Amino acid sequence: MRTLVLSSTMAIAGAAILCAILCSCGSPAGPAVTTVPTNGSPSPSPSPPALDTCLPGRWKSTAVSTSVTISNSPVAFAGGAGEVLVIGPSGTISTDDTSTAALTGTASDGNVYKVTQTGFGNGRISSANGKITVTLAQPNTLFVSLYKNGVEVQSQQPGSASDFYMCTAGTSLVVTSPGGTVVKYVPG
Repeated sequence: MRTLVLSSTMAIAGAAILCAILCSCGSPAGPAVTTVPTNGSPSPSPSPPALDTCLPGRWKSTAVSTSVTISNSPVAFAGGAGEVLVIGPSGTISTDDTSTAALTGTASDGNVYKVTQTGFGNGRISSANGKITVTLAQPNTLFVSLYKNGVEVQSQQPGSASDFYMCTAGTSLVVTSPGGTVVKYVPG
């Protein structure tokens, strides 16, 4: 049995939080704006997704780490530098994984594993209470692939993720998946 759950953008599919400074920059969602049409009935105006003010910007991954069990053997993965995320203040997100380094790890049984994330994706991001939710638009060219001893054994397109995060505007972003994948980003 193989399970590949590593990232909806390597972290934003995934990150124990290793930041020294917790940014609870949680911007509470304001009340929905209501307009009153000429007939007197109020109708809500759509409001943009709530987004923490420390998230918008261009971010580049510096490290990804995770531990998973594959075929009953624990594998610690590391690598993943180079993913570029662009998060817009209105809740847009794009990822460019054309220069993202592979994650590599060796299982206790001696098998060598590699995880690659390649291509481009875009979608929407929102945040609340220390969690981000990312939904990638389909179709996209983003693929996450697992290799065992150099042979591809699984490939999939990530779709959405809900991960924990900590950030300091313009300084650092750390994303932690519920499964423990940690991705660190710096401005870039």
